[in-house]
Amino acid sequence: MADYGRIGTGDGPLDGPPSKWVDTLMAFVLEHGMDTFIFWPSENHIQQTQLFANEIVPAVQEAVQETRT
Repeated sequence: MADYGRIGTGDGPLDGPPSKWVDTLMAFVLEHGMDTFIFWPSENHIQQTQLFANEIVPAVQEAVQETRT
């Protein structure tokens, strides 16, 4: 994954580097059956949206698919 930094500035489950987002979202899908996420950028909207769309979403999709097969 490209290193675009962090999303969010706190220490919540969806604050931190892309790898943390992937792990957290993957758990939401596999453990809780979630299939839809609403992304609301907090700071640099363009950079965060690009990171979410280009790095995090594909990584979550791939990881979930690998786990389910």
